[in-house]
Amino acid sequence: MTTQRTHLFPGARLQLDGPVPGEAVDVVLIFSDGVLTEARLSPGVDWLILDVDEHRTAAGTSIPAKSWAVEREANGALRVVRRVEE
Repeated sequence: MTTQRTHLFPGARLQLDGPVPGEAVDVVLIFSDGVLTEARLSPGVDWLILDVDEHRTAAGTSIPAKSWAVEREANGALRVVRRVEE
C-alpha cells in the first residue's frame, strides 16, 4: 500500500496493490518520503479500518500508532475519511 504523502490525514489517498480484502490483512504502508511501516487493513461496519503502527518520518517526526476509517473511491483508490478514536 502506498501514499503520495509523508503522513495520513482526512482526504489523503492510498493505493492498494490488489483488491480490497474481505477479511483483515497485514500490509506494508509506504510513504512518499520512503518510510515503510506495518499496518492492518480490516473491513468495518461503514468503512475499511486501517491501523497504522507507530513510526518516524524521514525528517525524524515521531508518529504514534493511529487507526483510520478509509473508503474506496470510484477510481479504485482509497481515501482516508477520518481518524478512528479508541
